[in-house]
Amino acid sequence: MAEKKDVDDLAKLLDETIGEFERRKVTDDELDEIMTEHDRTAIQKSAQEFDVMLGKLSEQLQSGGNDSDLLPDVDDPAMMDLFSTMKDAFFSQDMSPMIRATADKYDGYLAEKGSALSAEQRETYEKQRDQLKTIAAEYAKPEPDPAEMDNRLNEIKRLWEKLQEYGDPPADLFPVDSMNADCTIC
Repeated sequence: MAEKKDVDDLAKLLDETIGEFERRKVTDDELDEIMTEHDRTAIQKSAQEFDVMLGKLSEQLQSGGNDSDLLPDVDDPAMMDLFSTMKDAFFSQDMSPMIRATADKYDGYLAEKGSALSAEQRETYEKQRDQLKTIAAEYAKPEPDPAEMDNRLNEIKRLWEKLQEYGDPPADLFPVDSMNADCTIC
């Protein structure tokens, strides 16, 4: 008798489950919404992990870590995958137009406000603009052979570090309130 009840309960559960499948049809729009939400969550998680990685990198730089401390741990496959992806992304698209557009903003800024700047400020901002143009030119070069990739990355790193030596850009050239509030690394 108990066996008959178990079979009946199982049959009822199976019927209910099949009924749920028949009643619940997912439309393309609903599937798109589900995937959009999934993508949004994945992007947020990735951005958080990237923020953590940048934070660690910043701490290492501030604590005076040497360049070898900044390289990923070769025994960590996830870090090596991330590092490889970042290296590939450096050359996967031409970043030179974005960097050149930033440099061009300096021209307008200096034309408009240059006379109000001290000679030292003006010279600093001109150096920043010129360095951005140099960086843009480096990014505009064709993607290097894999054997030359590290040399190219080191050159780009050196150029960005040189830009940092010139200090902060004019505050009103890149106002913080114009940044996207959802941006996690701004």
